[in-house]
Amino acid sequence: MSRTPQLNFLKDGDCMSTLMIFMDWARHIKIRKTKEMREIKLTESATTENPSARLDIDMEGTVSRITFWETGDYDAEVIDFDTEQTIYSIHGTLQVGKSMSDQFLQFFEAIGLEVE
Repeated sequence: MSRTPQLNFLKDGDCMSTLMIFMDWARHIKIRKTKEMREIKLTESATTENPSARLDIDMEGTVSRITFWETGDYDAEVIDFDTEQTIYSIHGTLQVGKSMSDQFLQFFEAIGLEVE
């Protein structure tokens, strides 16, 4: 089943895709560290019918990823580096009217980071 990409209208009448909003948020995310962060990386996927972007966050002891698709669907996962056990995993759809930081609050809590 193919889903139509979500468009969000900005104040000046222009529109921006949900994926572009996610990528803009990920590029400008404000994180207050509570644990040691090794790397944070944003990667845009190759062009497909449902383009996506990945936000990878490597911490001391965990590897984490949010994969976000143009349709507004996402997967968020946190894995313990040593045991390879899943600490946090969710599949969902972006909730309209909820900020990206609020949408992924539990993900960031699972890795010990606070977002503004």
